[in-house]
Amino acid sequence: MIVPKMSPPKAGHGWDVESVDWHPTKALLVSGGKDSLIKLWDAKSGRELCSIHGHKNVVLCVKWNQNGNWVLTASKDQIIKLYDIRAMKELQSFRGHQKDVTC
Repeated sequence: MIVPKMSPPKAGHGWDVESVDWHPTKALLVSGGKDSLIKLWDAKSGRELCSIHGHKNVVLCVKWNQNGNWVLTASKDQIIKLYDIRAMKELQSFRGHQKDVTC
C-alpha cells in the first residue's frame, strides 16, 4: 500500500467553519466560524490571506455582495457587519436583533 506524503497543516479556523462563500469574480473565499473569526482565502493556493476579528461570538453566515467589494457577516452576537474588503475596514454594524443572526 502506498501512502501519500501529507503536507503540513494549513493555517485556518481554530474551530468549526459555519459558512463559506465564493467571491463573484475572483478566486477568493470568505469563511466564518465558531472561533468568531472571518477569514479570506486564496482559492487557488489554499492559503489564508487574512483574518478579521469583528465579532464576539460564532460567525454563522458570510456573504459577498454582487460586485465583490463588500462582505456581510452575521453572528450569534446579534450583529450584522458590513466590511469593505478593498480597504479592509468595517463600514457598518447593524444592531437590533434579540437573538442570533443566522442568515
